[in-house]
Amino acid sequence: MKKYYIRYALEFLVITLGVTLSFFMEYRREKQYKEQLKEQSLSRIYENISSNDIPDFELNIRIHEMSIRSAEWIFEHHNQFTEQMRDSIGYHVMVVSNMGTVLVDNQEEYRSLQNSGLIELIANEDLVKGLQNKYTVHNFIKKIEDYNNEMFMQNLQGFARLNMLILSKESTEFYLPVRSRYTGDLRLPDSFLYDIRLKTNIDKQYISLVQQRLLQDRNILDQIETEIK
Repeated sequence: MKKYYIRYALEFLVITLGVTLSFFMEYRREKQYKEQLKEQSLSRIYENISSNDIPDFELNIRIHEMSIRSAEWIFEHHNQFTEQMRDSIGYHVMVVSNMGTVLVDNQEEYRSLQNSGLIELIANEDLVKGLQNKYTVHNFIKKIEDYNNEMFMQNLQGFARLNMLILSKESTEFYLPVRSRYTGDLRLPDSFLYDIRLKTNIDKQYISLVQQRLLQDRNILDQIETEIK
């Protein structure tokens, strides 16, 4: 009888170990699968930041810097405009009236990582916080752009349409005419100058914010590289 008890006990132990091992192996497979999904998502986020976000931000900074330079030229010379300066006035009025940006980002991969719970598998807590902050800042950048475009760009573009003569069908890399001439009063309206000044302040704030974002994005790329090694 004692032999039977030992035999049954051993069989029970073997079955228990087998079931436990089976659950363990299934857990490991599931964990490895989720790790692979996490790494795939991070790889796509990496590609999106390096190939899209960073080049777009660098281009947007150039656009806002061009607008600032033209605004500063107008402020410096607007009290001494002459007939001979109409082409130069036209160039700078066209730039400051049309150079704006619209951030088009891809948050889908990050939202998928977040909603699936895979973000909890990221070992580096600074990377998790960095990604959360990144897309929060993106939304803030979009609000600045919307405000800039709605509050000022429409007024400035309306003024330009009424007071500009396009002299060339050729366009710059930013789709502005290569040559244009200002046809309006050489004394620019105070309302136009006021809108330019406000827009320039926003342009400067935008550049400062995006420059910080660029530094943080490059840091995120380094952290992703470490996470998926």
